[in-house]
Amino acid sequence: MRGSVGSSLWGISLIILMIGVLGCAAPARKETVERVPEQIEKIADPREALLRWKIVATRSPSNETAMRKIAELTAQCNALADEHFRKGVSYYQNNQVGNARKEFLLTLYYNQDHKEALEYLKEKLTGEDATLYDVKKGDTANKIAEKVYGDTQKDFLVSYFNDLKKDHQVKPNAVLRLPILEAVPLKREGVASKQAPVSAETVEEPKEVPFDSTEMLVQARTSLKARKYQDVASIAESVLGYDPANREAHDLVNESYYQMGKAFVQKKKYEDALAMLGRVEPGYKDTRDSLTFVKKQLAETHYLAGVRYFINEDLEKAIREWEEALKLNPNHSKAKSDMERAQGLLEKLKEVK
Repeated sequence: MRGSVGSSLWGISLIILMIGVLGCAAPARKETVERVPEQIEKIADPREALLRWKIVATRSPSNETAMRKIAELTAQCNALADEHFRKGVSYYQNNQVGNARKEFLLTLYYNQDHKEALEYLKEKLTGEDATLYDVKKGDTANKIAEKVYGDTQKDFLVSYFNDLKKDHQVKPNAVLRLPILEAVPLKREGVASKQAPVSAETVEEPKEVPFDSTEMLVQARTSLKARKYQDVASIAESVLGYDPANREAHDLVNESYYQMGKAFVQKKKYEDALAMLGRVEPGYKDTRDSLTFVKKQLAETHYLAGVRYFINEDLEKAIREWEEALKLNPNHSKAKSDMERAQGLLEKLKEVK
């Protein structure tokens, strides 16, 4: 995948700490353990510091400082994960796929259990950024992560993308789909080469290539035949950045977003469909009718959500949902009448108070 923190960072962090904490001779162990907190305080990366404090806590369960630090760093990592996730969603909505993928991977760096980021990477950012792995006898998610990424801590990626249990042995000769992490080039046999850690703050942007509209449009047409619509949109929009009047590039952009929107409609993922179809010129094919259908479906979703809030006597949330429904479908008569009734009830309640 394009954009990632160094995959060996977690494993190397653990190895370094184990050498510092466990590798000394017995007489010196106490002194080494006492120096650990001071050493950890110097670590700038909260994720690495958290892993080290967890090891300290494992060796000393009653260590109150370790428990406090773990709680503080966990909160800090979760906050950073949420921040990167929000950026990823914003990039995704603007069809900046490479940047979106990078932010979702950074989200997982700080919180590997972030389900929403995993969902985006698995369901919405599929494409060429994955490799196939032939399962060997005795392979588990943990072992595969070690072979492919050089880091057993990445087993959650192996498990999630292939619906596996962490320590479950996979049937030999099965083929797994694994996401490619840019900082860890995969070897042909599916084993990653180990590299020095790359910090989350120093991931480099892809280098620019010389502009050639003819060649790029050929690539876009080839991708279109292969139904790689995200690639088509990315290439065509790059052409338009240099040549805004290029008609073929406009047509390719329209077709790619149109096809992605239609696919989301079939899956009943109407918010994603709206985001894609909203990028298509209204006069292109049946885009206008498709948008009307999608908006009506979303409006009904908001309307029903408002009904549920109303039943639970949460009038303000009900009103907000019905307002959203009317933005999408101004002719939704039920949403309008129910909202007016809820607003009237809310005013009466305020008068009583």
